Amino acid sequence: SKTMRAIKTLVTSILLVASLATAQAQDSKAVDINNSSVVKQKPYCLHYENANTAKEGNFEKCLDQWVLGKFTYPQEALNKKIQGLVKVYFVIDKKGNLSVDKIEGEPILAAEGKRLFEGFPKMAPAKNAQGREITVQGVYPLEFSLDPVK
Repeated sequence: SKTMRAIKTLVTSILLVASLATAQAQDSKAVDINNSSVVKQKPYCLHYENANTAKEGNFEKCLDQWVLGKFTYPQEALNKKIQGLVKVYFVIDKKGNLSVDKIEGEPILAAEGKRLFEGFPKMAPAKNAQGREITVQGVYPLEFSLDPVK
């Protein structure tokens, strides 16, 4: 009957919309940066060029260099002898912009962790196997230690 066909068509188009919505939801969800089954190319820094660094290792080295260049031990933390691990959870979107998602750790140290990543230069975004830009997330651990480095 006509009504049955209309209902079937309606159901089919609803299912189609639902699957499109799921695809978009997955698309905007950040993938773990170390998930190599999805992330075929990690983001890499355009401002960090080093002939000895392959694109694969560029991201970690570039982050380390940025942190080393910007890092300051908060004076208040020094005065209070506060040390510890801070975890900076970051997201790098499809356009290559890094933003801090959340930070775990002692508040004074955590504030420094957040400050460190503000103004991070734009990167070449991560790509999946199809070569499409994807949003990725990761964690950068920051060790605040008052012990002299051995």
